Amino acid sequence: GRVAAEIPFVNVNQFSYGVNNIGGGAVTVPLGGNGMSSADIEELSQPWRWSWAICWRTFVVQAGPVVSESMTDTQNNTQVTFAGMWKLFAKRLLFPASFTGGNPAVAAVDTLYSNVTLRQIAKNIVSTSLARGSVPIVLPADDLPDVHTKQYYGYEMNIVADMLVNLTTLVDGPEI
Repeated sequence: GRVAAEIPFVNVNQFSYGVNNIGGGAVTVPLGGNGMSSADIEELSQPWRWSWAICWRTFVVQAGPVVSESMTDTQNNTQVTFAGMWKLFAKRLLFPASFTGGNPAVAAVDTLYSNVTLRQIAKNIVSTSLARGSVPIVLPADDLPDVHTKQYYGYEMNIVADMLVNLTTLVDGPEI
């Protein structure tokens, strides 16, 4: 949640967002003069280390981790591309924190969520994935017990983003 720098940009090349959409954006940043130094942009555009946001007044239009930066020798600018937060979950498999490698087709790698709401299952999926590497998000408080149960088998090698999308498509599924 800390703002490391405000980036001067010439152009917002693109941005996208939507329900169950990875989203993302790309901005053109001038170098030198009224822009940024090459050293600063090199530091602040390291893929997966920093997150960038396009803001309009106090509204965050799109934000997420930097995925690439491309500077050309012929122009005095560079283009920085970033993805939405869902991109982080599109790269993660659901395995318990105790799984450190080996065969995912054993019962110890299965994940069971029982007697909870569908929203709580979504929260638990994200929480389980956070145990394998942090993400800058804050999870809501736990829901009261409910009737839903979901079992995810390790051998299915479920991608967290896909699991979350599947939950949102269920009748009375959660909005994420």
